[in-house]
Amino acid sequence: AWAFATAGRPAPALFEAIADEAAPRLAEFAPQGLANLAWAFATSGARGSAQRRLFAALAAESPSRLATFKTRELANLAWACAKIGLAPRALFEALGEEVARRASAFSVPDMSMTAWAFASAGHAAPAMFDALAEAATPRARECSGQAIANLAWAYATARHASPSLYSALASMAASRARDLSPQAVSNIAWSFATASHPLAETHLLLDALGAAAQRRLGRFKPQELANLCWAFARVRLPSPSLLDALAEEAARRLDAFSGQGVATLAWSYATLQHAQPDLFDAIAAEAAPRLRRFSPQAISTIAWAFATAGRPAPALFEAIADEAAPRLAEFAPQGLANLAWAFATSGARGSAQRRLFAALAAESPSRLATFKTRELANLAWACAKIGLAPRALFEALGEEVARRASAFSVPDMSMTAWAFASAGHAAPAMFDALAEAATPRARECSGQAIANLAWAYATARHASPSLYSALASMAASRARDLSPQAVSNIAWSFATASHPLAETHLLLDALGAAAQRRLGRFKPQELANLCWAFARVRLPSPSLLDALAEEAARRLDAFSGQGVATLAWSYATLQHAQPDLFDAIAAEAAPRLRRFSPQAISTIAWAFATA
Repeated sequence: AWAFATAGRPAPALFEAIADEAAPRLAEFAPQGLANLAWAFATSGARGSAQRRLFAALAAESPSRLATFKTRELANLAWACAKIGLAPRALFEALGEEVARRASAFSVPDMSMTAWAFASAGHAAPAMFDALAEAATPRARECSGQAIANLAWAYATARHASPSLYSALASMAASRARDLSPQAVSNIAWSFATASHPLAETHLLLDALGAAAQRRLGRFKPQELANLCWAFARVRLPSPSLLDALAEEAARRLDAFSGQGVATLAWSYATLQHAQPDLFDAIAAEAAPRLRRFSPQAISTIAWAFATAGRPAPALFEAIADEAAPRLAEFAPQGLANLAWAFATSGARGSAQRRLFAALAAESPSRLATFKTRELANLAWACAKIGLAPRALFEALGEEVARRASAFSVPDMSMTAWAFASAGHAAPAMFDALAEAATPRARECSGQAIANLAWAYATARHASPSLYSALASMAASRARDLSPQAVSNIAWSFATASHPLAETHLLLDALGAAAQRRLGRFKPQELANLCWAFARVRLPSPSLLDALAEEAARRLDAFSGQGVATLAWSYATLQHAQPDLFDAIAAEAAPRLRRFSPQAISTIAWAFATA
């Protein structure tokens, strides 16, 4: 059996006969014979019921005799069982104990083979991994490139932390980077990016591996290119020269990439925000006709990547919608949420998109309990963003969010509240639950989260005094750091909501003082909303209003009709004299009235008469 496997000579009938003969006689075999049999069957590729019977017999015979196996024989037996996917728990528990006891006696190649076997079989053996790491670390210089790759892969896959071993492997891999095979480079990079190893050391290693790989990317297989690229993206390590070269190489061979490989490339470049329009266009052209053979995960990842990279691909998104809609039951919750988010973010429109969201609305409600909180938020946001918010879906979402509100992150709370308010879907219990969860965590709010929450509760007309007081406090203390959009939205929200005027006035004073120094950065609509907020709560602020009038007068041609009307209404309501602004409004509005709404026209007339 060993000879035929070593010679690579296929002999299915012979191997079946060997299995049938050997299985009932394994007690007669020496340990080396048992290990060689296992190794030969795993190496030869022999498959079938006879093989399964042989390995079942090996699993029964071997455990009580492992103490008599040499270390190489233990490694070969573990490797063979893992290789063919037959790794009985009792056998691997016994192997783990025996290997842990004799780890220091193993050769480095056998350590790496054994660690690979246990990780590949998915068998947790903490004591064995600790013992192998302790034995391998001081002998890292003995590691071949393959042994470095196997050990790194095994500990990463088993999620077994061993900082000392990883540091030793990183040092050896970096010093030998030019001599490593493409497979070893790819596997080592993947392993260190997967493991929770200090980023500084991981970055140094990946820099060395990337520099060595760049000279010979043509020798890398497609999956090795994808894994290398993924590793740099996983640890957020930009490497422009490598990424440019890798994109060029991958684009030439995209037809040889698997669906997951194509998705990995797209995800990596999008995550690193490394612009490669030619690669993305090539991916769009390659992926669209092959989507039927792609996994749901690959499809949703590609959609996410194109949306994140901001690369338009209408034909690809139409193909994704057509392919995904009838297959949504195969998608994991993350895939459903990512699809929805990608279509809403990309701006893709059309009948295919509507069919996809109709299918999402039908598929999702019964599965919402399996969604993570971020996935619930993304789904709600996406539906609201594109204006397709079916009542049944939002009712189910509202119930699920209310039940788990305390588990949401503050950004996800704000996104969800925004989605429901934007969709015009009343969900009192959900808004109450989110307010209760968000109020004590207001300090975690970014400026955008403050603005979104304030806007959502004001738009939904859902009173939450405690939440508004907490948001007011945070917004006032951070007023100088808020974006113009956040200042404008927060001011509008508090002026719209029925919140105590004293607290609202204090907040608007702080926002106004912070805004006055940088009104040139405000968009016309933001200037109009800010001005409206002060007028709505009858809060005079002469210095701000003078500065705002001067800024608005310079840019009136950029204001919408409603924006012009809002300015005029605000100054008239506050009885704040600004003759120059009103003269500018008169000159600007007269020739544009045909494009103004009736409300804007009547508001302007009222304002001029009132002023």
